[in-house]
Amino acid sequence: RYLTYRDGRTGHLKQKGGVERWHDLGLGRTLQEVAQRCEAFKGDHVLAFTLVLNPNPELIQMVPFEQRERFVCALTEQSLEQFFEARGIEGGVETSYVVHHRSSENPQSPGLPDPHTHVILPGTYFDEGQGERQNLFFSRNRRENHIELLHRTTEGVMVSLMDHYVGREWEQRFDA
Repeated sequence: RYLTYRDGRTGHLKQKGGVERWHDLGLGRTLQEVAQRCEAFKGDHVLAFTLVLNPNPELIQMVPFEQRERFVCALTEQSLEQFFEARGIEGGVETSYVVHHRSSENPQSPGLPDPHTHVILPGTYFDEGQGERQNLFFSRNRRENHIELLHRTTEGVMVSLMDHYVGREWEQRFDA
């Protein structure tokens, strides 16, 4: 319910018929579908993973209002695609996500637009080379740090999208 009917920790969004908040990239269009597929695709130790992609509100403020949701969706989808590609997971991983539109609670930037996504991934992915599902994992060890890779990938996508949506001079404008 938090993912579907809230944008922040408090408050409740009215349910509207025909308006679905989930973006389906193979895992489902409703919370029930997502839950069923996560159960079907669970791993040996993990039912599902959740991620939050939350760009800096001070940068989002530079994106035209009517393009912010599209920007955050592109950030989510391109970051995940590049992240799984860098990990050698061909075809990616089934995913669904919800966009939340809240105002920043950060003391340095209170009240700024803070759109972000909550992403759900199942515990396994289909390995085309093996012809079967394999456990999905996020390692944080000396050999591999998937969390750091996801951060670096998302930062690169963010720069590219800022160039596209705001203009190549966005960094100079931000610094000024």
